[in-house]
Amino acid sequence: MPAEKRRKILVAMMDGFGPDYLQASNMPNLKQMIKEGFYKTVTACMPTVTNINNASICTGEYAEVHGITANSYFDLASKKEHYMDKAELLLAPTIFERAKRAGMKSALLTAKVKTITLLHRGADITAAAEQPTREWVDMLGSPPDIYSAEINYWIWRAVLALLRERPEIDLFYCHTTDYTMHMSDPLGDSSQSYLHETDKLFGQILNECPDMEFYLSARGRRFHLLCHVCRA
Repeated sequence: MPAEKRRKILVAMMDGFGPDYLQASNMPNLKQMIKEGFYKTVTACMPTVTNINNASICTGEYAEVHGITANSYFDLASKKEHYMDKAELLLAPTIFERAKRAGMKSALLTAKVKTITLLHRGADITAAAEQPTREWVDMLGSPPDIYSAEINYWIWRAVLALLRERPEIDLFYCHTTDYTMHMSDPLGDSSQSYLHETDKLFGQILNECPDMEFYLSARGRRFHLLCHVCRA
């Protein structure tokens, strides 16, 4: 009996990428994924801020279970505000911890350092484009400024690099910034260009690994965009 083929899974949170941006944009690869898989617009975890939604996606739990209820909290004892970006505040197992128990290796790739400090438990590889290590700079070059669309391309190129150089990685979790969505409406030139370039990188990833399971979600004010494709 042939050995079971290892799964390759990519879970992505594209911050700010709402259905209106998808509908207005030239993204043939993503739209083909939707056609082959499924797509649904649902209500986001409230409040719709980055840390809550990242924690919810990465644990599969609501805020009342995983414990991240905002981007920051006010300490009544010290009378100071603190960011909710520490792993010890996360009360539920991460997708990386669950993967490790299943014998899978994983990578957390993000634009922002805070995503790593919050979600890193169990991940075998971590990289933040905001503060990359020398190893990552040698591999991909210095990333663009954090306040740019191009910072997110660096993350997808990191996925491609790991697919080629680290074939033992089974699970990828990617988190991009919403900078472009803050600066451009769905029909704006900036968002159109950014999403088309992102879609090209999606195509490269799927060409590199055709049987990749691709799960994409987005943080928004009133919705979450969900789509999945398995091209096995």
